[in-house]
Amino acid sequence: MPNQAESLQKQNEDPILVANAEFAADLLTFDNQDEPTSLVEIYENNSNPVDVVEMATGRPAASVLYMSELLIGHQDAAVDFYVDTVERVAGLPKDMQPDVAVLSGLVQGDFKYLEKSRRSTLVPELNSMDKQFKYARQMIELVQEKGIPVVYNMSNDDRRIAEEYTIEVFRKMHDYAKSQEGVSWAKADKMRQHPAWNTHLQFQIQQVFPYCLSMGRRLLTAGEMSEATKGKVNIEEYFVLFGAHQTAQEGGNPPKAHRDWIKQAEAGRNKDVIITDDVDMHIETEGRTYTDSVRHYMGFSPSPMYQSHMKTSVDAVAQLAAGGRATPDMFITQHNQEEVGVSAQNSWIISTGGLIRARNFLEASGSRTDARGDVSRRLVTTRRRIPEPSASMHERTDDGRHIVTFFNETLNEKSFSLPERMTIAELCDLQTGSITARPDILIKYLDFIRTRALGERATALFFGGDMMHGRNYPHFPSESQMTGLMAMDSQEAFNTALFQDAFSGVSTEELKALEKVLVQPGNHEWNSGTLKWHGYSFTTYMRNLFEKMYARAGFTDAEIANRVKSHEATITARGEYASGYTGIEYFGDMGVLIQHYLMERGGKGSSGDLPVYQTHHFANGGADLMKNVDIFMAGHWHHPQYGMFGDKLGLVGGSMAGLSDYELKRGYRPTIAGTLLHIGGGLPAQVEFISEETLHDHTITTGNFTPEILKSEGYKDDKNFDAAKHGIFLPDSFAKSALQKKVLQMMRNASQRADKISILK
Repeated sequence: MPNQAESLQKQNEDPILVANAEFAADLLTFDNQDEPTSLVEIYENNSNPVDVVEMATGRPAASVLYMSELLIGHQDAAVDFYVDTVERVAGLPKDMQPDVAVLSGLVQGDFKYLEKSRRSTLVPELNSMDKQFKYARQMIELVQEKGIPVVYNMSNDDRRIAEEYTIEVFRKMHDYAKSQEGVSWAKADKMRQHPAWNTHLQFQIQQVFPYCLSMGRRLLTAGEMSEATKGKVNIEEYFVLFGAHQTAQEGGNPPKAHRDWIKQAEAGRNKDVIITDDVDMHIETEGRTYTDSVRHYMGFSPSPMYQSHMKTSVDAVAQLAAGGRATPDMFITQHNQEEVGVSAQNSWIISTGGLIRARNFLEASGSRTDARGDVSRRLVTTRRRIPEPSASMHERTDDGRHIVTFFNETLNEKSFSLPERMTIAELCDLQTGSITARPDILIKYLDFIRTRALGERATALFFGGDMMHGRNYPHFPSESQMTGLMAMDSQEAFNTALFQDAFSGVSTEELKALEKVLVQPGNHEWNSGTLKWHGYSFTTYMRNLFEKMYARAGFTDAEIANRVKSHEATITARGEYASGYTGIEYFGDMGVLIQHYLMERGGKGSSGDLPVYQTHHFANGGADLMKNVDIFMAGHWHHPQYGMFGDKLGLVGGSMAGLSDYELKRGYRPTIAGTLLHIGGGLPAQVEFISEETLHDHTITTGNFTPEILKSEGYKDDKNFDAAKHGIFLPDSFAKSALQKKVLQMMRNASQRADKISILK
């Protein structure tokens, strides 16, 4: 056997070992830090701004597809869903296809040094980074092959992989350096304390991980490099890349053999994918610009699956707005494996869904489920919500709409049970009688429904409650005196007149397309005295209004009864009869439920969550009763929201009412918006949020509120009227629009019972 001296001599004669030892020694002892002149300079030199991506769509809209957390290597990765979604997106009509796809979290890692317990979650054939990078590149190129540009935003797992690679590099450098005389091992025995640690970690994050992902492989070892270059390059590929980077910073050139290798490698990279470490996307359409802030996670830690993970993002945007600072148009997190969104502070704060089938955890063996830090385990046990694989697409239009397209296996399948595309238009929280109400905007929303829904496809109107303000608060008369609508009869009379004029001239074809009118009450109806004591819900007048429309068009009593209804009781498969206002309609195989709010004692949601999370608790509480209900629609909260919980889609509609004293003193900020749900036709479910801005700019073309009719009746806009600044209930000294003037006259008529006067002769 050779002795230690002979072994060392043999190592020193190995050209690969010698070359790498020299390079490692240089890196471990090299100090490229010039002495800074001031503290300010230190901080200026260490600024680390977020990446920025500029894109232009060349059309009056921008659409972004988000697909997050596939975690290739994990046993629960829904690769089949990812592939099916890409194919489904590619098969959409051209006007529904995305301008760009933002991917994140494609690989999970091999846990070579960190979080070793998670190795048990790996698919054996995918337990190396070489394989994971190979298939990650394939998944990126699958999207690119459909003509969709890709931005890849690095995940927390990607950063952990970079840290593991840094450990790997330091181990190799130490091993190589030990064979060189004059380099003390003790100088670098604690890797993370080494002065060069952060330099190499940042290089791994900013250069090496993107390189490996775009190459579809890990870095080559010294031996593999020697073989690939026929002995021209005998050092680790990492040393080649880092050396070239370091030399470029100093204004020099690396050796020719290294340049040749880098050029050869670059030719094999996927150069079209943009890889970022968190990113601000600046998006330009024909008429607008958007800033979307994409952050992989916003939790205290990237590991625990917090239940109320949206709170940090919502509060951060709110605080920026309160401080007068710029807020992004969308603030996106990608780590939470949950599809949720809320409109607030003129921004949309969203969390993207994930691509893990966490329910597999419930069927796995103990050795598999015992892995600490496993994403499926945390979702099931910490969050206690089991998501299904999902993806979403967000389109913003130049006229102010936000359209969210949902990709979910169950909803996708049920979409084919409804042969033609249809729309459910939600109307909730009209608050007629209150100074918070915006009947002028409501009229424009009704025209929007007539022209954009009834004019194009089968439609249902779902009234979600609070059509009237009622007598919900003791101080209602003093708060809302300027409306004149103190009496319940007056509020009914005004709503009746408004809807009659808005639907004036409705055609038989429009009414045929209006397949359902479902009228459900809200707390403002049932708190107004009679429901609690006598069982009256203040919904009859609204049903009667539409029943008369159908009757005038020649529909039979049976047809009208099938189309116009209020659900006042629920029957279960077990023969149970529950009296209450839960409306459920089925369209093909898709069940849609509407209720003013879902949880009687739900507070502002649950556990600090957004109100849309009531969907999860309501569905869980109903359990088997909810198996055929797919979409849950609610109102009450005056904030547009959505959430995917398992296979259930929850929606909270915006309101047709603005800020009240009640909300102001509780720190709530309502959002005026309409909500259109598009389902069926074999296409994915979509929710179209119609913003206040959209409705301000909308020109009425149907009914008795068109500009031509208003002019003929003597109404005209005041000089300097600004729809965004001049609400209908501002004092008369403020400018008013022609529409507002007519609506105020209608209120006066309703308050005076102008159509209900008897005459004694």
